[in-house]
Amino acid sequence: MVVDEGHRLKNRESKLFSCLTGRNGYRASHRLILSGTPLQARLLTLAHFPSPPPIHELWSLLNFLLPEVFDTNEDFQEWFSKPFRTGDDEVDVDDEEKEFLIKCLHAILRPFMTRRLKADLKDIMQLPETRENILKCEFSSLQKVLYLQMNNRVAQLRKVCNHPFLFDEYFLGNEFLIRSCGKLELLDRILPKLQAADHRVLIYSQMVKLLHILQGYCEMKRYKHLVLSGESSSEDRINMMKLWNAEDSEYFIFMLSTRAGGQGINLQTADTVIIYDSDWNPMMDEQAKARVHRLGQTKQCLVLRLITPNTVEEKVNKRAQTRLANEDLAIETGRFNLRTDVEDTHELLKQKLAKEFESKMEQAKEQVHTDEEVNELIARSQEEIDLFNEMD
Repeated sequence: MVVDEGHRLKNRESKLFSCLTGRNGYRASHRLILSGTPLQARLLTLAHFPSPPPIHELWSLLNFLLPEVFDTNEDFQEWFSKPFRTGDDEVDVDDEEKEFLIKCLHAILRPFMTRRLKADLKDIMQLPETRENILKCEFSSLQKVLYLQMNNRVAQLRKVCNHPFLFDEYFLGNEFLIRSCGKLELLDRILPKLQAADHRVLIYSQMVKLLHILQGYCEMKRYKHLVLSGESSSEDRINMMKLWNAEDSEYFIFMLSTRAGGQGINLQTADTVIIYDSDWNPMMDEQAKARVHRLGQTKQCLVLRLITPNTVEEKVNKRAQTRLANEDLAIETGRFNLRTDVEDTHELLKQKLAKEFESKMEQAKEQVHTDEEVNELIARSQEEIDLFNEMD
């Protein structure tokens, strides 16, 4: 039995899992899981919003492959959660114990897993590099007032950061659409530069209502654009993908919701991804970025993440970076390919444990970027820096 898009099996409560493994499910002497989605080793219950399901994703996949061996989640959770606990769940684990437990995890996974990364194929495919920069956005006056007035509900504070007009009672009219939001004001400064340099842009947000606001902005600025969200039908998804990737396509901006536009869609004719608001789950943003960095890409890809310093957005991004660091320890350092010696993976693990993972959000506590700094962060060559400075 070969299950494609096998990451869907990480939830044992799903209909797919029960259909394949239930009392009346399929029987097979061998099982194989294929997935192009990064595996999240959620080896703990992180104290973040929203709370993750209690199901152990990694164990669920192993349980599907060999239910008679991986028959209980409790032992698995107890053995391997300690090195990865953070926040309120954090326990005292010295580096030697942490290294030992991660090595044990790798030893368990190695007989069952093999991975091929894009980095492994670069020499063959000549896939251009991708890089990510954080653009620090200043609050508008209205946002400063609203942020202080809101109670501590995280969802509400995130809405303030994204745009005050997400609250109907603070809608001031389209003439104030740009100046009332720091992120949109910055976006309004960089989009003409990206267009002048012949780049094409994907903009991701988790909030569908925000996509509607951005659509209004694009119409006001007369940017040719497309919008894809959970509201879009399957037929519309296919048609929009064709319109975007068509030769000499006239569309400059493609706006997508992070969840609806993160998988199953190829948009490699774009070369710039703007993460308007970060997801608690970093793999959602990783999937969004992967829409452009894939086979067929001929340009250097740039990811721009918009963050307002000293707000809840710092917390979101810091937690996401911690989860990526955990995945790096649990999965990435194991390599799980047929070329890397086990001793080499142990050395890589030691190197990872020897240094502290530095969150990109530490930089966000600085002041917001000047125009010159923004130009350097969004440019891909000295010629583009000169062009952007001239436009300013």
